[in-house]
Amino acid sequence: MSEDWQEKLRKLHDRLLAEGPRSPKVDGADGTKKASSPSRPIQGIRRSPEATVPAIDAILGIDFGTRFTKVAVFLPHINRRVILGLGDKRDRVVPSRVVVGDDERLYSITCAPNTKPKMVIEYLKNRLASPGAEAFGASFHVGNIPLDRIVKAACAYYLADILRKAESAARRAFPAELTPQRPINWSANIGVPTKHYDSKMVDVFREVSAVAWTWRTKVGPAPLPAELVAEYEKAAARVQPNDMPIQVAPELTAALVHFAEHRNTAAGVYSFFDIGGGTLDGSVFRLRRERDGPSFDILSANVEELGTMAVTRKIVSHVYRRMVAEVEKPIIFGGPSPKISLAVPPEVEENIQTFFASVIGAAQQRGLFPPSSQPDRRGLNEAIKPMLPVFLAGGGCRSEWYQNLFSRTCEQYGHSAQWGISGYDVKIVPAPANTVDDEYPRFVIALGLTSQTLHFNQYRLPSRYSAVPGLPARNPSAPDYRDTKDLV
Repeated sequence: MSEDWQEKLRKLHDRLLAEGPRSPKVDGADGTKKASSPSRPIQGIRRSPEATVPAIDAILGIDFGTRFTKVAVFLPHINRRVILGLGDKRDRVVPSRVVVGDDERLYSITCAPNTKPKMVIEYLKNRLASPGAEAFGASFHVGNIPLDRIVKAACAYYLADILRKAESAARRAFPAELTPQRPINWSANIGVPTKHYDSKMVDVFREVSAVAWTWRTKVGPAPLPAELVAEYEKAAARVQPNDMPIQVAPELTAALVHFAEHRNTAAGVYSFFDIGGGTLDGSVFRLRRERDGPSFDILSANVEELGTMAVTRKIVSHVYRRMVAEVEKPIIFGGPSPKISLAVPPEVEENIQTFFASVIGAAQQRGLFPPSSQPDRRGLNEAIKPMLPVFLAGGGCRSEWYQNLFSRTCEQYGHSAQWGISGYDVKIVPAPANTVDDEYPRFVIALGLTSQTLHFNQYRLPSRYSAVPGLPARNPSAPDYRDTKDLV
């Protein structure tokens, strides 16, 4: 019944807003919007020259992904949060890329109608975090400018376009709330891998985001690469990133905030892994329920280029080196219908499991599994060894291959004997109540980035922890053999 009542109230609220104020605004002589005067002035009431419409907040959450970008919006005054469809096709997922056209100009996502693409620069966030990394190619120029010099300007240009598209999409999603006549306090949060947020690299992301915010209202012809770099350097010298309506936030923390907003989420220790196209991002955290709200102790966080497309490139590279045996030989001796199978190299699986184990191990060093709860074997009256919940999100979270690799790590790496756990409970992050969206795990970070409590001091990053010292060395009570050998 409560849901039906809330839905009716929301519809009534939307209808009243759609009707607009009783005194419609008209254009004044100076072009400003002014309220029309009533036919009969009310005695004793002094009216302001302009009708006042209360401003509302609109918070954008931008999951700036390695391969794709997702955006959500939250309107606090009606407590509504939705995923936005960007662009003309209303796509909820757009590529994280810029394109160089045959006119040598830069375009966001795709070229202009009468321009053909000459070069596509993908995986912008990866290149911003590691300009020299060669996983997706770095040894090339855009025009006559090296990639590492233009990447910040290209990312700001792309994010500015995303912000413009997001504001338009938010107005389409809430036409009665976000009317042209109503003042709107726009703000935005952009996700950054927790590992980079907890390092000096966060300043680069802050600067790029701040420049993007100042560019979001500038609409003009597509720039040449040299023009874009020069404009970026001027804008970066003027902005004050800490004072802007746009901020950066650790991605997995945003997902955790959204995760903890569900009242059914119990306090305890969890692990969260985001399987993207370019990167695999992992974290271990402790959720605490307190009087002033939930708080987090992020014990470990890491990110590496082990996402689905990064792994695909590794497999193709492996086959390229072995093409004679794995491709040519089946063509010659495979009969009329040769079958060419691309096996996953063992080192790729080992890299993923080693990364997973390193995230858990770093948390263990910061007190995830206290020494007292790490017995070699279970005693008669000892409690059952716990399992560590591992939640998966991102575009690759439904991969049974990744899920199986994570689950096998406990036994194959001896974590049960080392840390006194029975294994890892690997599952896709559950959607909150009353949410029906098969792709929810892919958007959980964008949704979390719209949280009002995201920037409150409710989480501690891994850099604030020191390693927990181990148990002191045990002094055996038996005498040393060297002191007793002559007694027997």
